[in-house]
Amino acid sequence: MNLKLFTTHVGVYQIDDSESINREILCIDGLLDNKYNFRNYLDIWQLRDQVPALDKLYHAFLHNAASYANECYDLQYESSYFQMLEGWCSLSLPHNQIEKLHNHRLTDVAAVYYTQVTDQTGDIEFYDPRGGLGFVSLDSAKPYNIHRHTPKTGQMILFPGWLLHTVCPNDTNTARVAIATNIKLREEIRYKKYTRPDAVDQE
Repeated sequence: MNLKLFTTHVGVYQIDDSESINREILCIDGLLDNKYNFRNYLDIWQLRDQVPALDKLYHAFLHNAASYANECYDLQYESSYFQMLEGWCSLSLPHNQIEKLHNHRLTDVAAVYYTQVTDQTGDIEFYDPRGGLGFVSLDSAKPYNIHRHTPKTGQMILFPGWLLHTVCPNDTNTARVAIATNIKLREEIRYKKYTRPDAVDQE
């Protein structure tokens, strides 16, 4: 008998009305000039009052964070149990180099929404955290410990913050535009040990 334990779940969701959301987001001043790059410390969520599409996306991230927890881990969470941290534009310019392998430490859920992508603007790759097993794939085109996903425009992906990932090079003449964010479970939920989250408001 084999027991398959602790698989890593990645949630993939298609956002309704993504076409109008994307159109509005792509018009944000400075977005395509890397103004809201993660390293510039400008939180894109500060524009929610000015850009209704960002507000819709903000709430979609929280909604799907709850769906992700419920579907993948059989929990009974609501979107109000989560809080959004910083948000930024993950911009990959034409013919850009690969993004370094990284994770989002101190974050419960890392999330990204694809505003403008094609099949060649750069896949996202997830690395199996069980790399210490030492096995190698006999098929050189398919390493056993890497899963590559080709995102679609209007798609949102959520995964554990500790999961190592990278983005493949953009080999096209089109910029890859994505909105990324970090999401955490609220402290009042996190420390309700041995208590169902829905019991928090009943005390």
